[in-house]
Amino acid sequence: MAQEYCDTETRKEQIASAVLKISAGEGFSAVTLERVAREIGVVPSAVYRHYPNKSVMIDGALDLVKERILQNIEEVRAEVDDPLEFLRALLYRHVGFVVNDLGAGGTFFSIEVGSHYPEKKKKIFENMLILRKEVLRCVNAARKQKRIRDDMNADQVVNLYFGMFVPAVMQFQLHGNMKTLQKTIDDNWSVFCTLMAV
Repeated sequence: MAQEYCDTETRKEQIASAVLKISAGEGFSAVTLERVAREIGVVPSAVYRHYPNKSVMIDGALDLVKERILQNIEEVRAEVDDPLEFLRALLYRHVGFVVNDLGAGGTFFSIEVGSHYPEKKKKIFENMLILRKEVLRCVNAARKQKRIRDDMNADQVVNLYFGMFVPAVMQFQLHGNMKTLQKTIDDNWSVFCTLMAV
C-alpha cells in the first residue's frame, strides 16, 4: 500500500476524523486500528504509531470534536456580533457540524463511548460545556439589551435553545431527511424567537 507522507498533526487529524466517520456510519464497534487504517489508506502500523489503542483513538476523536466546536464559535463570531443573530447562526452551524461531520451520530457516538469507556464521559461533557457557555453568554447579552425576556432563568433559556436541535438531529438520524431537518430547525427557531420576545 503506497502511503502519502503526512506530518504528525495532519495524520493524527486524519485518524481522528476517520474514527468519527466510522462510528457515525457503522457504530462504535466498527472502530478498529485496521478499519481506521483502511479508511485513510495506510497500513495499521501507521495508525498505531500515533494511537496505540482504541481508547487513545477516541481521545483523539473527542479532541477533534472540541476543536471543531471552537472553530465554529470563532467563525460565527467573525461573521456577526448581534447576540440573537449569533445564536441563530451558531444553531445552524452546529446542526451542520453534527449532520455533516458526525453523520448525525454525535449523540449515538457519545452514548456508545460512555458505555464502553466511562472515563471518556468527562471529555464528552466538557465538549458540551463549551457550546453551552457560548450560548449562555449570548443569552445574557441579549437580556441586557432587552432583546429577550428576563422572567426566565438563563439556564432555562439555554435548555430551550438546545431543545431546538437535539430532537431534530435524532429524528434526522432515524429518517435521514435533510429537507425535514431544515424545516424543523427553521420552525423551532421561529418558535424560540416568539417565546423569548419581550
